[in-house]
Amino acid sequence: MNLADAILSPIALALISLIVFRDVRYMIRKRASDNWPTTQATIEKATLGSRGFAPALPRLIYRIHFTYTYGLNGTQYTGLFVLLTGNKKSGKRFRKPLLGRELSLDTILVA
Repeated sequence: MNLADAILSPIALALISLIVFRDVRYMIRKRASDNWPTTQATIEKATLGSRGFAPALPRLIYRIHFTYTYGLNGTQYTGLFVLLTGNKKSGKRFRKPLLGRELSLDTILVA
């Protein structure tokens, strides 16, 4: 075994382990969510942005940050989800019809 193999093998093993762990975790959470109740949520706000690691670089990926609200057991909650768009124009076109819409939301029972 040469030096490159000694360095790259543990890195590759760590990356593969991370991918497998993430997939298994997702699969377990997905199965658990099948039994969650469903409630209605309303999209309250949608902000289009392109923040990234390097502000000086050209904007390649735009994001729509959606804020939604829902009620469960008499308590009001707020959530956030993000969608990626290819450019600013498609982001604006996609965002506008979703504002104020209701969506079905799987929730965890709050005791």
